[in-house]
Amino acid sequence: MTRIETVATLKERTWKWFSKYIRLRDAVDGYCTCITCGGIKKWNEGIDAGHFIPKSRSGTIYFNETNVNSQCRQCNYFKDMGAAYRVAIDEKHGKGTADEMQRLGTTSHKFTIPELKEMLKHYIKETHKLEKTNL
Repeated sequence: MTRIETVATLKERTWKWFSKYIRLRDAVDGYCTCITCGGIKKWNEGIDAGHFIPKSRSGTIYFNETNVNSQCRQCNYFKDMGAAYRVAIDEKHGKGTADEMQRLGTTSHKFTIPELKEMLKHYIKETHKLEKTNL
């Protein structure tokens, strides 16, 4: 049976690969440091790809590699870590990054099927590269 590709299903599949890519990108010897609290966890155990500006705000920042970083589940889901994330994202990516992400979070973007297919292909490829070097 042929799978029907919709924006929603492609967005979900792309997110799974993007999330894995982010966590592997940030991993050192298989471990990630939470961008907000500094806790260290194995890249695939208790670490999420956490958004500085919530993905629900704008499609523009949903798959933005600067806006999304390794974050422990406690900080990502249960703590208000906005102030700590703001400082950390500027330290990691340069002064003014938090402000730029906030600006981007006010713009809208509707994903298309071709765009998501291209992103999915890209993140699968990049994730496989990182698996060879970071694990």
